[in-house]
Amino acid sequence: MNMITLTLLLISLLNGGLAALIFFRGLKNKANFFFFLTLVATFFWIFGLGMFRMSSFENGIYWATLFYISASFCITYFLYFALFFDNKNIGKINFLNHLLIHSPNIITIIILLANFHFIKDYSLEPWGKSIKLGPAYFFYVTHIVSYMGYAIFAIIKRFRNVSGIEKTQLKFIVFGTITASIFALAFNLFLPFYTYQFVWIGPYSLIIMVVAITYAITKHHLMGIKTITSEILVGLLLSILFVNIFFNDNNLWFKIIIFLVAILIGYFLIRSVFKEVRQREHIEKLMKMRSEFLDIASHQLKTPISVIMGTASMFREGSIGKLPKEQQKKFVENIYRKSVKLSGIVRDILSASEFDTEKFSLPEGRLEPVDLEKLLIKIKDDSKEEADEKGLELNFIKTRAKISPIISDEFYLTQAIANIVDNAIKYTKAGRIDIMLDEDEKEVIVKVKDTGVGIPNEDKSRMFGKFERARNARDMYTDGSGLGLFISKEIIDAHSEASIKFNSEENKGTEFIITFQT
Repeated sequence: MNMITLTLLLISLLNGGLAALIFFRGLKNKANFFFFLTLVATFFWIFGLGMFRMSSFENGIYWATLFYISASFCITYFLYFALFFDNKNIGKINFLNHLLIHSPNIITIIILLANFHFIKDYSLEPWGKSIKLGPAYFFYVTHIVSYMGYAIFAIIKRFRNVSGIEKTQLKFIVFGTITASIFALAFNLFLPFYTYQFVWIGPYSLIIMVVAITYAITKHHLMGIKTITSEILVGLLLSILFVNIFFNDNNLWFKIIIFLVAILIGYFLIRSVFKEVRQREHIEKLMKMRSEFLDIASHQLKTPISVIMGTASMFREGSIGKLPKEQQKKFVENIYRKSVKLSGIVRDILSASEFDTEKFSLPEGRLEPVDLEKLLIKIKDDSKEEADEKGLELNFIKTRAKISPIISDEFYLTQAIANIVDNAIKYTKAGRIDIMLDEDEKEVIVKVKDTGVGIPNEDKSRMFGKFERARNARDMYTDGSGLGLFISKEIIDAHSEASIKFNSEENKGTEFIITFQT
């Protein structure tokens, strides 16, 4: 076994290890699931290429069949990954569409297994095995180039439309994908038309892409140094045992059994370390929430409590009883307003704690069809008094006679949309707030549009964060928890096919757009 073949086998093992890492982190997210499948297919592609170089001449053709089929599936699943990565707007893909997307893979399998003009000639050259490709290879090239091209296009398009952490993640993905694509297309797809001598170079470049994407998916950390260390040690051990299998045939089955046992032990080792780190992170998150709660309590709860205590003290001393009835009424009204505000802040803090301790999901037992028209009209009616006091026009606008119901929890959905309407009223000095409901062929759309202060560009990327408020909002309204939009996004994201975004211009207004797939 020469160094090139050994390196190919090690690279294939690296892909297998990264696939295991994604598996450990969970496959509920569709992007993670399809990236996991991409890594599995990549493992078989590179492993097949390594075995093609190492095997006998008679068996080489079978390994060539494996790596061509695996590469076809690798590109297909990478296309899925590119479509689903950080994109909640893509709807469900039905069986027929899945079949259509996989049709090039099916055709590739048939062509290769039937040897239908794909491999024209197979020979042994001084530098190793060589394959001359037939007319059917042009179909294969078209499939690979078109799928990879569309995947890169989807990633770049997504890159232009995001900000913050998502944009940082996509920088790594764009860099890794384009770099690997240039090498793989050159050495594994086009150069084999002329010579097969350099097909091993393409897989080397995949290290860049796989590591970059894995880095992006794991959000810039790999669960702490303890997890990294255990993964590296297990990876090194498995690499040594794996390579040792191919050096000589002595005790081959014994070596294979030892390798499989090491995989099992490594799995449980990483799993236990991963669980321990998760528990530690959970405790750290709770401590951070405690600190944030104390901070918000010292600032936001202090003002309404001071007003309530001060006014109650005046009542207790009899000072207010000497004032005219109208002034007494204003003091009582002030206590009531501050009590309502205090209740709202406490509610937001408790809700944020509920959403932040773990991934929030809507309670399944309470999911039912929700009539959005009735829900939005109720929110409008509940908010009308506050809007009237500020002289604002509050409207409900429905563009279609009949709107499809959505499956949701009415309590949480009301909270999510009411937070946005409350913010619209709070940060609009004059003008109007429109609550709009519409539906097209794919989704139900809720919009809340105001003529308020808007959101400065420098604050837009963090508006859905916990305790985050725009600069002009803090200047205009000192009280506020900064939790409303965080809670709204958590609730909307808990729906399987829903999204929330906004368009805003400072001093001109803001429009929030919530979409639900039908």
